[in-house]
Amino acid sequence: MADRELERYVAGLRPAVEGGSLDGVLGGVAAAVACARGVTLAGAPLPARPGAAAALMPPPRLARPELLGQVYEALRPRAARRTAGAFYTPEAVARALAAAVLDPLHAHPRRVRVADPAVGGGAFLLAAARHLCARGADARGVVLRGLYGVDVDPTAVAVTRTALAILAGGTPPPAAHVRVADALGVEGALPNGLDAVVGNPPFLSQLAAATARSPAARQSLRARFGEAAGGYADTANLFLLLGLGLVRDGGRVGLVLPDSFLVARDAGPARRAAAAVAALEWLWLAGEPVFAAGVRVCAPVFAVGRPQRALVRRFGPAFAERHPLPLSGARLRALPTWGGLGADLLGVPAVDVAGSGTLGDHGRATAGFRDEYYGLIPYVFDGDGHRDDERRYPRLLTTGLIDPARSLWGVVRTRFAKQRFTRPRVDVVRLRRESPLGPWSRARLVPKVLVATQTRVLEAVADPCGEWLPSTPTITVETPAEQVWHLAAALNSPPLAAVALRRHAGAALSPDAITLSARHVAALPAPTQGGDWDEAAAAVRAAAAATTEGGWRDALEHAGRAMCLAYRVDDPDGLLAWWSARLPPWRSAHPAQS
Repeated sequence: MADRELERYVAGLRPAVEGGSLDGVLGGVAAAVACARGVTLAGAPLPARPGAAAALMPPPRLARPELLGQVYEALRPRAARRTAGAFYTPEAVARALAAAVLDPLHAHPRRVRVADPAVGGGAFLLAAARHLCARGADARGVVLRGLYGVDVDPTAVAVTRTALAILAGGTPPPAAHVRVADALGVEGALPNGLDAVVGNPPFLSQLAAATARSPAARQSLRARFGEAAGGYADTANLFLLLGLGLVRDGGRVGLVLPDSFLVARDAGPARRAAAAVAALEWLWLAGEPVFAAGVRVCAPVFAVGRPQRALVRRFGPAFAERHPLPLSGARLRALPTWGGLGADLLGVPAVDVAGSGTLGDHGRATAGFRDEYYGLIPYVFDGDGHRDDERRYPRLLTTGLIDPARSLWGVVRTRFAKQRFTRPRVDVVRLRRESPLGPWSRARLVPKVLVATQTRVLEAVADPCGEWLPSTPTITVETPAEQVWHLAAALNSPPLAAVALRRHAGAALSPDAITLSARHVAALPAPTQGGDWDEAAAAVRAAAAATTEGGWRDALEHAGRAMCLAYRVDDPDGLLAWWSARLPPWRSAHPAQS
């Protein structure tokens, strides 16, 4: 929490929690806020002990209904919050998104019905209520008639009901309107025909054991949401589809979602389902972490049953206005990912490439699996200079040993299986004798290009003799030896770096990095064969052989300019300048490693 006054207040509450109960402390905070605002709570969902209000009185600036949710999040164990995907939304975010969702509605604010399908501490229902009151509604009427919300956490529901009661002058919302329920698991948990759905649903990655759905939950959600509930799609995406099904024609849905919603392959079904029934009218990219969880987020706003128009865009924690993006419904539905809708906000240049087919037409892209990663561990050792038989002990190349056109094997240390190596090799004779990975190792020791992940530009190295084994998550592109340098030139080129970022920014750990799957690599456009591509291939080969930073950079930039010509880029100088500034620094061997 950046708010030091709030930090100090919460720190003063911790001894009371340790010596009593969290619900009791929350009730005391509620009583204190109500007292500070001159509100009498009738039948408050969070009862307080006599005298608690005076003991837990917050500073005047903090004495607002929103304090309850902030305190609840801060006092919950971090592990419990991560497992539940529950992090309180900053008030500025809730206020901005509520305005984006509710402002265009034509209904009188007294008649608007808004729901949050995962209310948490009530940030969005409070923001929605305040917005409607600013437009002429009265707080008590909004709380009694216009707000709906559910959550699986009983304490969160009690916090929300109490906070709304304070806002409404002491009267909580009807118990049937804000209650304990699983919006995804129980059809009818929220009413249909709503005007708006707004909120921040839990982010539950399906790649982590603690947050992955159970087999029964997967089956139930698949029956309700179809292929959008398949694969590794974050559960948050399903809340979007739920909301789109709850609002009336012309109703609006705006949810905070992980950045991966815009680009992840397994989020594709949810994107397609949303675009089939609604217009994407507004998009916020946070650009940096705004939650305690550190996750990067976006917030799309959809209007059900409306024609697609230009996309309004906001960027950063301050929701800075950016120029609208012309967008048709046909174009939105045709996009393989939505990363390009905000890539320019992250500084990625727009680039149109001309070519012929895809890289998949020139090579077979594959990626390793966990079984292969763990299966290699017993057979990896640090080459000692006496066992450097390239056929029996091929080099292991991790993604950290790949720079543009340059292998760093033997130059820098790398980490594999929680150990550090300078010259990692694999004993393939023993591996083939003792392990089921024999066929895999033979299939990988062929001419190929290896592509790194989590990089600021595409970084690939050529292995024309087929002497290296890739370590997961390195991507392998197998190709005939005579095409290796051409593929390496394309995969290290400025045009494909920009294309990859525009398509897939948001899939990596950093919004400024590229992480591709083998399928993504194969789908990248290929240039038309000719002299420019040939020239780039020769220059990349020179970069691979360079022994100085100047020689390496000069050769890479020569290759980059030739590839801009091969892809018929309109502004090669601008693209080259952007790409050159993102190239990694030259790394040379430490004396102890040489």
